[in-house]
Amino acid sequence: MGERRRARRQRDVQEFEAFAADVAGRLLHTAALLTGAPAEHPGPAADRLLVAALAHTLSRWDRVRDDDPYDHTRQQLVLRATHAFPRWRPRTTASGSRLPWCAAGLRRKGGAARAVPAPAEAAAPGADGTGPDSEARPPRPAPPPRPRPPRPASPPPGPLHRLSPRERAVAVLLLYEEVPPAQVAARLGLSTDRVHLLVRRSVSRVLDAPPPLPEGGGAGGGRGGAEGGVAAAGRSGTRAGAR
Repeated sequence: MGERRRARRQRDVQEFEAFAADVAGRLLHTAALLTGAPAEHPGPAADRLLVAALAHTLSRWDRVRDDDPYDHTRQQLVLRATHAFPRWRPRTTASGSRLPWCAAGLRRKGGAARAVPAPAEAAAPGADGTGPDSEARPPRPAPPPRPRPPRPASPPPGPLHRLSPRERAVAVLLLYEEVPPAQVAARLGLSTDRVHLLVRRSVSRVLDAPPPLPEGGGAGGGRGGAEGGVAAAGRSGTRAGAR
């Protein structure tokens, strides 16, 4: 029984690795747009978003493998990017006040919290200057400060960085992922009219934003640049096998 379970688990992992290798490029473009970063430089936020969504898909691979794993992973990207994913909430005491039982110095036991005293540190002889060898041991000099490595330059913001997380989600799903408006409304808990209003407002805000100056010189703007930030910014991503 154990060998059969391990064989099935290994098969699931191999199928998931093939799926992730097939769609990771396009999903990374989607994550970059959802976080407001340019598609050419996704950044660490998009990487963390994609890793969390893929990890969620892997944990439920036996249930989503025959349905639509790409759609499930994309939905996780949207939920986490719009902060709609359920988070852990701190427990409360009998009086209703929040109880940070996982904080340092507290331990949960039987529904109540009790303070845990810190262990006493054993002092070395002569460490406080009162031992017999205190005069023979001069104080150690402080180590020189270590030079900090220079921080890498942050990538320029993407065309959607001025939008709210929900506006970015609606714009990306409609214009880049080409999801029907009714499905976008159902997944985000909005009405269809609200979805159309959000996408119109998003396009208007992107058009009104001053275009960034490229490294080579001249600035490009207009509706082509705004639509390129959503619909054409990630067209280079791989779509084969996405659905």
